[in-house]
Amino acid sequence: MIRLCVLAAPPDLAWIRDTAAELSIRHRWPDCELSGTSRPAEWSKKLGAYGSADVIFCDVGLDRSAALLKQARQANPAALVVPLVTAEIPPTVYVRPEILPFCLLWRPLKGAENRDMLDKVLRHVFSEKAAPEDQFLTVKGKRESHQIPYREICYFEAREKKVFIRLPEQEIPINDTLAALEERAPAQFLRCHKSFLVNGDMVESVDWSDQTVLLRHRLAVPISRSCRANVKERINGTD
Repeated sequence: MIRLCVLAAPPDLAWIRDTAAELSIRHRWPDCELSGTSRPAEWSKKLGAYGSADVIFCDVGLDRSAALLKQARQANPAALVVPLVTAEIPPTVYVRPEILPFCLLWRPLKGAENRDMLDKVLRHVFSEKAAPEDQFLTVKGKRESHQIPYREICYFEAREKKVFIRLPEQEIPINDTLAALEERAPAQFLRCHKSFLVNGDMVESVDWSDQTVLLRHRLAVPISRSCRANVKERINGTD
């Protein structure tokens, strides 16, 4: 469970709630529990003494919001703080050592940039909350098993009736299926081709003219026509 606490006007509160729910479903993240209000006087009650929130969203244009945000940070140093700002609000209000914002959302909240930023916020929280065993792929050998950190896997490729794990400097064949790996792998892995499951955190760019995902370590994988829309949505590429 990812806990969000929001002090914002009703339209902004609804946008955060609905967009977080959509992203959680799409990425198979834990459910988001949101507690929010548009009234600063009620916020501390909604926040549950600030202690249980993973992310604190606060419209710093509301009355007393900066002071409340400072109190929230003091009560919960581990939470991510995300101010909701406009160009009219000077950064000195919210970019302060006693607040330490993780990032900003710009009002009005509707738009791809804010959605992408919320995605990054939730992705960060999810990675921090994931159990250590969820961060490794266990590969069984003839005599022993060993674990490979998912963060080191560039992609999985299905060929020759096997699946190959592609690491920066080597390939490891395993007896598995891409469909099963897609179910077990962390949320950053996405299908870009019927034969490839790629680590989105490894993606550097997309060559749409060549229908290719370009990865770190000078690696590239193809994009199939059926997966093109999914890749564009997940990686936010452009033609």
